[in-house]
Amino acid sequence: MRNSLLSTRPLSRVFAVLAAAAVMAVLIGFGTPASAHSVLLGTDPDDEEQLAAAPQEVSLTFNEDITELGTEVVITTEDEEVVSDGDAVIDGPVVTQGLVEDRPAGAYTVTWRAVSADGHPISGEFTFTAAGGISASTWVIIGVLIVAAIILVTVLARGMSSSKPEE
Repeated sequence: MRNSLLSTRPLSRVFAVLAAAAVMAVLIGFGTPASAHSVLLGTDPDDEEQLAAAPQEVSLTFNEDITELGTEVVITTEDEEVVSDGDAVIDGPVVTQGLVEDRPAGAYTVTWRAVSADGHPISGEFTFTAAGGISASTWVIIGVLIVAAIILVTVLARGMSSSKPEE
């Protein structure tokens, strides 16, 4: 009887050690969410979105704060012309990149690299298409032409009314 107790005790110790190791592995495996890397949650405009006109800016939203060091957003047209303007602006988990004033119609590619608060870089790319757009400078020219046309019509109308013979 004594032999049977001795022979089962080492076996139960082995099982106890294995069970403890399994519990530790599970706790360590599930207990480290802080070591997860940043994840891109969404973009504005969305990937492959069709727009009436090119936006003034593009934004990327992540699941955690992004650092300035190493973060970059480059926006190009289908002709590979860079249309991003200035540096990306980082506000916590949101990275915003402005575009130049004159934005042509067509396909745009946004290539980005972001560095999370834990120092790990992530990167990606998305596209969107702008059907057409009128830049701010074009709107100014259109406005000036409309005002000039109104003035011309007013002057002509006054001139015609003053040149009528009196009866």
